Amino acid sequence: MMVKFSRFHPSLHILTYIFFALNFIFSIFGLASLIIGAWLYGSKSNYIYLLSHDFGALSASALCVLIGIAVVTIAVIGCCGLWFENRNFILTYVLFTSLVLTVEIVVSVMMFLYKKDVTLHVEQQLLNHFRSNNASDFSNRALFTVDMTWDDLQRELKCCGLGNYTDWHRDRRRWPKNDWVPDSCCDLDQFDLSIPRSFDNCGKMMNPDLFYKQGCYKAFGDWLFNHFFIVGTINVLMAGFQILAVLNGFLIFWHMRRRRMEAENPASVYNRCNLSDKDCSICLDNLDDGRQKLSKCGHVFHKRCIETWFSREAKCPICSTRYGAPMGDQPEGGRMICHFESFVRVPGYENFQDGCIRIEYYMPDGIQGPNHPKPGKRFSGTHRVAYLPNTDHGRIISKLLKVAFDRRLIFTVGTSITTGQSDCIVWNNIHHKTTLFGGPYGYPDSTYLQRVEEELKNAGIDRSML
Repeated sequence: MMVKFSRFHPSLHILTYIFFALNFIFSIFGLASLIIGAWLYGSKSNYIYLLSHDFGALSASALCVLIGIAVVTIAVIGCCGLWFENRNFILTYVLFTSLVLTVEIVVSVMMFLYKKDVTLHVEQQLLNHFRSNNASDFSNRALFTVDMTWDDLQRELKCCGLGNYTDWHRDRRRWPKNDWVPDSCCDLDQFDLSIPRSFDNCGKMMNPDLFYKQGCYKAFGDWLFNHFFIVGTINVLMAGFQILAVLNGFLIFWHMRRRRMEAENPASVYNRCNLSDKDCSICLDNLDDGRQKLSKCGHVFHKRCIETWFSREAKCPICSTRYGAPMGDQPEGGRMICHFESFVRVPGYENFQDGCIRIEYYMPDGIQGPNHPKPGKRFSGTHRVAYLPNTDHGRIISKLLKVAFDRRLIFTVGTSITTGQSDCIVWNNIHHKTTLFGGPYGYPDSTYLQRVEEELKNAGIDRSML
């Protein structure tokens, strides 16, 4: 039975609502960015065309579309991760949202720092287009020409020329001997539009009062930076929502991880939920039939649930009382040999004249079994040496270690913490002293014997088994 975390973590209700709300907002931002990109391409393509030829695919419209797709995709990943309770999706969502947030911050800072350079670049781009002889110098789209682009720009922004209308005088392509301007420079407010074609050929009237006074460089720069301000404001709002989303996603990831750990540990569930005697703390269903009461501790479970639990670990899921001798997953075929060396003194036990106990473990190479991380794959064996003081307590520990070895609890197959090697024999949480000469794995260590006996007891090995 799947354990729904909402039953155990009421705070996740709030986090879930916030998460879906934030991702709904992200989706709106993403769709808006897609719409803006399409709008720029459709209705403002001439403006963007004036600036984008140096950057190829990185035009403003393409950038808006890419941002929109990325934001919507990240929002979908996050919602899927929460809906299916998938920690990997949530972690991916947090990482990608953090990445987008970082990029937005960097781009915003760069735009602020290099605002003057952007202005100069805009001026240079406009100048390059203004001086171009024909459209083929900077475009492979036959529909757009210099004349058409500048006509549209001048009409919509109500400007003329680069700096002013005199930039069009004696145009070398069209009127090299006249001080004319394009008709798009004419200020329509100066004409009676009720009269048909009243402003035809107005650019050839050579009357400056009929032309727009503002140059297109300033008009286009104002238009560009007004939109930069709007984009910047949206970017700040977006960054704020993204910070909340990252924190919220991290909290959800943490709750999912904790819930999974609790699901694997019924004792935590039992203590947290105050389950009654009518509930099984493994599956959380009512104990209507098939009850099984444990003989030592008295806790009650479904018979099928506790049998499945005991097949993995023979102890009570709630209080950890052990039932029967434990058995680990240490590969078979190993040997443990104890040598008593009377002439070797263990640091910290110099007053004892019986020397030390040297334990040798031999674990051959083999094939991983069904209880190992990669069943069917080979693992590498090992030869380990450990030391104990030859005292009464030390001899008891050596016997307990022998019992643990026979119960296959000393070693397991995994990844070595010290070397990083995978698929090899490693210690299984029962610590050994592998040197006599100091350090964390050596002597002197006055509390080691007590600690290792406690570790053995936690593994189900105690003095009653000797």
